[in-house]
Amino acid sequence: MNAIVNHITAYSHPSPYLSVTSSFAIARRYALLGPVGLAAPSAPGFVYEIDLSAISNPVKLIDPIKHIASHFRGAGAHEHNGDQVLLSEIAMGNHGAKPHAQAHQLGGHLAMPAVNAQLTALVFAIRDAELLVFGAVPHGYVATHAWVSDGPIVLISTFDGTHHESKARLDTQKCMFIDALPCPVSAAHMDQLVAAVVEAQGKLAL
Repeated sequence: MNAIVNHITAYSHPSPYLSVTSSFAIARRYALLGPVGLAAPSAPGFVYEIDLSAISNPVKLIDPIKHIASHFRGAGAHEHNGDQVLLSEIAMGNHGAKPHAQAHQLGGHLAMPAVNAQLTALVFAIRDAELLVFGAVPHGYVATHAWVSDGPIVLISTFDGTHHESKARLDTQKCMFIDALPCPVSAAHMDQLVAAVVEAQGKLAL
């Protein structure tokens, strides 16, 4: 259990586990934050979709909630002596950086709630819709990936007559492609493409 708790709460490396999430929004947020700094057009982040059903030798998926809870016999892994706001404070990552709100205790006094690593791991796993893959996902089983950055750049996928897919980054402010295209694009078509992308981005932001 300790290895799983450390993986979730302390970002231990190296680790035998790989964190995956069922939420694209969460994956996108991590991609934008980046492991070494914020994503940018010159240093984009990536969101990868893994098709686990296509793997002939299935990888071992671990539900960290069930795994951690199973080690607490006669007690709840979720128990704490804090207020109702404690879980949201843990989820925001305040543990260790910002004191948690004091809570009323038996006897009428206020005290800082005791937060252990197991509770923090449970909250983080729920927050991130997290599952753990034990070991590595075999090469070649990444179904798709989306290029994301915090700038006006989007990833465009195109298909030719043989259904071959090509991907290129489009800068909607400069109206130009960053990557080489498999075929030339006229100025009129570029204007139409940029207008369509901007319109789509506006609808997604609603």
